[in-house]
Amino acid sequence: KGIIPDWLLDDNHLIEGIAKNVTSAVIDPSFAAVKPTSVAAWFYNCTALRLVDGLQYLDTSEATDMLAMFFKCSNLRSLDLSNFDTRKVTDMNGMFGDCTTLESIYVGEQWNTDAVTSSDVMFRGCYSLVGEDGTRFKSTDTDKSRAHYGEGGYLRRHHSEYVVTLPAAGYTTFSAAEALILPDGLDAYIVTDGDPEAAVATATLVEGRIVPANLGVLLRGTAGATYTLTATDDAEADGVRLDENLLRAVTVPTVVQAGLFDTEEGNTTIMRLCNLVLQGECFEPVLMHMTPDVEGVNMPANTAYLALENVTVTVSSPLRLSIVWTEGNPYDVNGDGSVNVGDVNTVLNLILAEAYDAKCDVNRDGMVNVGDVNAILADILSNQ
Repeated sequence: KGIIPDWLLDDNHLIEGIAKNVTSAVIDPSFAAVKPTSVAAWFYNCTALRLVDGLQYLDTSEATDMLAMFFKCSNLRSLDLSNFDTRKVTDMNGMFGDCTTLESIYVGEQWNTDAVTSSDVMFRGCYSLVGEDGTRFKSTDTDKSRAHYGEGGYLRRHHSEYVVTLPAAGYTTFSAAEALILPDGLDAYIVTDGDPEAAVATATLVEGRIVPANLGVLLRGTAGATYTLTATDDAEADGVRLDENLLRAVTVPTVVQAGLFDTEEGNTTIMRLCNLVLQGECFEPVLMHMTPDVEGVNMPANTAYLALENVTVTVSSPLRLSIVWTEGNPYDVNGDGSVNVGDVNTVLNLILAEAYDAKCDVNRDGMVNVGDVNAILADILSNQ
């Protein structure tokens, strides 16, 4: 039916409602045996589409037409086209057109645009797109000239491994676009709270040997040692609530922008702690005052920064955050591998003895009291 695939048509007319209500699409493994000569407009006008699962099973080695394939998929944030073979494709016009929230497109070694003759608006309206070297979308550059990874390109590639050398502090900030397996001797931590007034940041161990993709972590190991982290399809990380992480991943060179944070009391200044200098067991961060007249702080790829909101110190104020390292769930104060009534009893016994133990101060207020009991109970209830 012209360029529009049958599943978007009814009596040769485009069904607007069907396209606009599709939120996800799945390509079954059995489809790997099919070699379509055209994938033009396959997801045309699917404005609600957020996920295309199984793109690795789409064999494009015989395809010559990718016209408007993802045109107006304005809710897509990332596409993994690493398996795409585009050596025979001649038309990529509007392929990613008006994908306004699309931030990353991953391609592999068989991505090639030499045969492409039509691509004028390939990236039209891709305002959020960023390449692996930090190249951002320009409205004057929307054709295949930017359809590559590396210098000046809008695309990215997955990496099979990352090599990291730890500084003298013995730990460093890190993030990657791939899920990675940790080598022996190297551990990964997220920062589950940060309190500049108490000058404490809690580093919580990511259990298992997998660091999920796009997760900011502290890598901790032997000072000066070099480690190789290898990519994996297994993205699981057990034992920690990753949504509490205050380390923001930076997988491509970027600028942490200034801005204001709205609270119930009105506009409140945010401080974000960037470019962390790691000294001993402390963060000594370079502060950025989050006000509209500040452009931002440049952050290199594969790093992370600590984001604290509603910080009231000024740019010139000294700030050091001591790290409290936890080797598992901070609410597991008795170390039995789970959070249960035994941890509550441990804290209660400490309260009765009028003693202090940092591991039982789970809410990091400098005291062991009923507040810590409530925090543990809340964790138990949230995981039932």
